Amino acid sequence: MELDVLKGARRAPEHWRPLLVREAQTSDQFDSLRAFLSDLQYRPTRRHRCPGGAAAIGAPITEAVG
Repeated sequence: MELDVLKGARRAPEHWRPLLVREAQTSDQFDSLRAFLSDLQYRPTRRHRCPGGAAAIGAPITEAVG
């Protein structure tokens, strides 16, 4: 599952703040991914329903400058 990979590579999104595309086969998997990425200060920007699951694009939350 993608969540296991993200947990193992947690430092990359914490440090580099990349745009992430994630997918899940079930609603429970999707909710787990969303909660994990929320802890990393990511927010969902789009969600797509696909045959067999759902995919979402997540962007890092950034503070406004100024």
